[in-house]
Parts: sequence; structure tokens; C-alpha cells
Amino acid sequence: MDDLTMPNSIFKYDSEITPQMVKVMLDGREISLPAEMSVAAGLLGQGEIISRISPSSKRACSPHCLMGVCYECIMEINGINRQACMTKVEEGMVINRHIDGSDFNGKYESTEKTEANVNYEMPKPLKEGEPS
Repeated sequence: MDDLTMPNSIFKYDSEITPQMVKVMLDGREISLPAEMSVAAGLLGQGEIISRISPSSKRACSPHCLMGVCYECIMEINGINRQACMTKVEEGMVINRHIDGSDFNGKYESTEKTEANVNYEMPKPLKEGEPS
């Protein structure tokens, strides 16, 4: 990372800051990501823009909002389905994206531990023609 620009990525690191890189496992392979950055931002900086495959459309999904609203960045992080944009990179993390077409199992554990959102069950998608 001479100039901190990653190949195949529209993102680059601030050239005035040299990030500390840590090793993580991504889909069974070891990669380096900047510590203290969100998992989503770190992966985007590496050119890894696909977060999962939508089970309904079978199309690739990518993080959109990067602030915890859209849920497009849901990944299995250390065995728990989490929003990658709300989870900081840590040494030794195991990250599995849902790129095999499987989706998270409907259970979501928030990074914030409050009574209202621990083990929040995601609403089921509406069927075509069903009232909202």
C-alpha cells in the first residue's frame, strides 16, 4: 500500500494517516483491513463491494448508507449477523458475507445492547399485493 490506494476500488485512504492494519478472515481467506474502521468501510477500501446476495432478487447487495439504516451490509461477523457499517474492525475477526445466496436467518443482533433491539426479529417481507 504505497499510496494507500487500493486496486479495483473507488475508495482510498487519507494519505496523511497511515492506518494500522490487522488480519481478519473474510470468507475463509486471510486479508488485512485497517483497524478501528468499520468493517463495511474497510472492505470497500479493499475493493470488496459485495456484502451479500439478495435471496429474493439473486442480485448482489452493497452497503448503501454506511450509518446503520439500510441493512444492506448485514454480514456474519464472529458468528453473529451484524451490520458491517456499525462494527469496528478488530484483529482476528471472522467475517462471512452472504454471497452464496443465503440470507441472514431473520435474527439480528444489534451492536448496541438495549432491551429494544437485542435479538430484534426482522419483519417478514410483504408478498406481492399484500397490504403494508
